[in-house]
Amino acid sequence: MLLEPSPSSRSKEVFDSILTGLSYGNSMLYHVEPPVSQVISPVIYMWRPSQLPKRRDEEEVGDCVGNDGCLVSNGDHADSRKLWVWIHASSFSEGYASLKLACQKQMNETGVLVDCLSLEGQLAKLELFGTKASQLLQKILHPVTSSSENPPSVLIKCSMEKAEAKNVVDPYKEECIPSCAILPRFVIDPRLIPNNPCDDTTMSAEMTKTEPTESLEMLTTSTEAETFKCLWDANGELYPPEEENILCWEKHQSRMKSFCIDDTADEFPKISSKPRSSRSCPLLLLKHRKLGDTATGWSLILPLSWVKVFWNAFVSKGAQAIGQREKRWLSCDAGLPFFPSDFPDCKAYSSLTMSEGADLKEKAQRRPLAVRPFRIPIPPPWSSIHVTHCVKESSDQKLTSGGTSGVEIFSNGGNLFDGIVARTPDSLPTFLQTFTNRVETIQEDETKARGQIHKRSDNKLCLVRVLLHAFKEGSFEEGAVVCAPSLADLSLLKSGCSEGEEGGVTIPQSSVSSYFLEQPSGTWELNVPEDSHTKQSHRWPIGFVTTGFVRGSKKPTAAALCDAVLLGRLREEQWRGKDVKRRKKEIYVLVRNLRSCAYRLALATIVLEQQDASGDDVHCF
Repeated sequence: MLLEPSPSSRSKEVFDSILTGLSYGNSMLYHVEPPVSQVISPVIYMWRPSQLPKRRDEEEVGDCVGNDGCLVSNGDHADSRKLWVWIHASSFSEGYASLKLACQKQMNETGVLVDCLSLEGQLAKLELFGTKASQLLQKILHPVTSSSENPPSVLIKCSMEKAEAKNVVDPYKEECIPSCAILPRFVIDPRLIPNNPCDDTTMSAEMTKTEPTESLEMLTTSTEAETFKCLWDANGELYPPEEENILCWEKHQSRMKSFCIDDTADEFPKISSKPRSSRSCPLLLLKHRKLGDTATGWSLILPLSWVKVFWNAFVSKGAQAIGQREKRWLSCDAGLPFFPSDFPDCKAYSSLTMSEGADLKEKAQRRPLAVRPFRIPIPPPWSSIHVTHCVKESSDQKLTSGGTSGVEIFSNGGNLFDGIVARTPDSLPTFLQTFTNRVETIQEDETKARGQIHKRSDNKLCLVRVLLHAFKEGSFEEGAVVCAPSLADLSLLKSGCSEGEEGGVTIPQSSVSSYFLEQPSGTWELNVPEDSHTKQSHRWPIGFVTTGFVRGSKKPTAAALCDAVLLGRLREEQWRGKDVKRRKKEIYVLVRNLRSCAYRLALATIVLEQQDASGDDVHCF
């Protein structure tokens, strides 16, 4: 009811792998209310392996959805299944409420117990990106050889020869592990691992028992069940790491003994009254989906109390901590959407952009009026694309025509996004089929067509994500408007005339600040030009840039959302009269930064057309 694409729509091989807990899935989470469900956010979902034995003390309720939330499904105890659904923090409350509602609805209809519990504050997820992510995992994650719940606290010296023998096997080779795989691990506290060959740091007793090659693989298999138990039954077995002062004292004692010195005055440090601690940590490794030439990343699901230990270990071994801005740069370079910036159909996007717009307005007001920049719409006025639809549907002229031929333009106004973003092959043709049938009906009667213009606000937009590459030059900023070019524009800009030079495609400088006008209500609307000079330079919007160029990137790419129907018409127009071999999949569009008067020529690649066999665009950073 809530996921698109649903798990059952996958291939049988992928579906079986997800259902048995060997791999995870990516989908968009929706509200359960009909008739048109509102999207909430992209999510990762993963099933607890069905073959694991149940604990004797396990309660009859128990199986999950989480971010932190837990979905419990119980009929017969043996058939209980647990599902985790990982939701972005900005959408967690909304997603959790939707899951709770769906569970209640399912129970009312079937009588089967289904419950949803939050795991917020118990588990965390760390993400590793980059070409050396796998090597970093090798350095940090050393599996234990004992299945005991708490490894002994006595530390003994470990020779580097044994440590090196253990590292012969590379359990994280990308070519050996399929995409979206889930790898359970029970690993030693990284603070107990030697830092370098010259360091005489100590390690836990289990580490010295590790044997190379075959035994390591057997060890990984034997600890899978216990790892899953500790994490999936997170209600009492997730022990925090050992206190730092205990480890430092033991390390000091070991070094003193290596010099044959007994320090009788050095007493055992006082232990706090916190719960039982551990020197090994259960975690789940999730391998990211491989896309193009992008380096494969990893996610680590682990107890929240262990995050600081592993964070410090990764940073000390060369990992670089990044924030949301840098992560967005990485997503742009990889051609992946970033949540919530590239998801205008989600409430989290509205909250983010409204906050950004308010901050920019406040900063601008603190500047002197003489140097204060004119305001631009944040978020973009998505409703202005309706105007382009109205012009095209109600007249025979092209989208870039200078006038409206008496057609009454109607816009529903507002900055809030009203439509859908097609991220699966199934959602796009469903919308287009409905749209085509409606247009054929409208075209039968010209009078009826004029009446339908005012009903345009009742029809939702259908956008698709595109990647923009500058044809020759230009840098596309977030919020830039994507417009439909005429064939004359293409001939001019492709002939060698630079876009910004005189004779290129530009609008008057006086029209830059008035292309969109702010209404008294605070919303923005497209300003349809009236004078003949402005009409000739006006280009109709078909979308907006959601993620701009990354400065300094070797792969300058911008992400935008454009109307699927208008893109199809542009492609048809640009293909007309061309031989099949000369037709490009890319679509020529014009892009103008909102504070610039120059239109830049760009090639738009529809992401859905570039995906592999899975065919969807729901994988995001």
